[in-house]
Amino acid sequence: MNALNNTDRQTIIEMVLYILNKTEGLDYYRLFKTIYFAERSFMVKYGMRMTKETYSALPYGPVPQLLYDAIRGFETDRELTDMLWSVIDAGDNDAYYYLVAKRPADLNYLPKCATDELDNAIDQYSTKPFGLLKQQTHGRGQVYAIDMHPEEGITPHEGYSSRRKFFIVLGIDNKGMVYGGVVFNSKVNTHMPELVQIYQMPIRYEQYPFLTHRSYVDCASLKRIRSTALAIKGEYLGVITQEDLELIINTVASCPLIPKAELIQFGLSQL
Repeated sequence: MNALNNTDRQTIIEMVLYILNKTEGLDYYRLFKTIYFAERSFMVKYGMRMTKETYSALPYGPVPQLLYDAIRGFETDRELTDMLWSVIDAGDNDAYYYLVAKRPADLNYLPKCATDELDNAIDQYSTKPFGLLKQQTHGRGQVYAIDMHPEEGITPHEGYSSRRKFFIVLGIDNKGMVYGGVVFNSKVNTHMPELVQIYQMPIRYEQYPFLTHRSYVDCASLKRIRSTALAIKGEYLGVITQEDLELIINTVASCPLIPKAELIQFGLSQL
């Protein structure tokens, strides 16, 4: 998890205040989602994030972890928690989840390119129903860097117990506990069976800030990662374009090496 300095913390605080002032108050679930969508759009456009937050995948989708901990009362970053609660208030009793700003945002910490993305996210997501937000942020197409192990279908290099991989979320089981997805490979292993090689899908790395060279998506097998592991250890990198996502899903669904039961488990059999 990223260590923050006071400028980093203040930027997060001002982002929260900006959203709460614009919306005249908001529940923290929609606050998290508004920030998430703004960050995602900003990264796609500019190849960088607005803050140094760490995004974690929780059962209802990704959240800004340090802000989540501060609002929920976990003292992961005590300074951030104290700074935050000095400038916001929460509702009483059953409205404890509803947050309001105690002062305007200081725009010296938020450049116009950031407030533009925040405005777009506020307009599109701050009033959406919980179920629709959950569906839209539940992970499909999101990419995480995570250390994967043999039990997750990855063979580490000799002498290591895990291997860092870029994992693309394609679905989640009906209990919300296990994510199914595919991983990036930097090249096609010519020692693999020919059928496996055929299902290594090349992807244009230029459109993804987290890729630095030509890469391949392994569509010959579905990997599994528990949602808790992705939440704790996964580093959110970005999202696959809709065009590439549909191509990946269709390729996975057509691969004869993947059992039908696995496709059904992760909601991919009818796509």
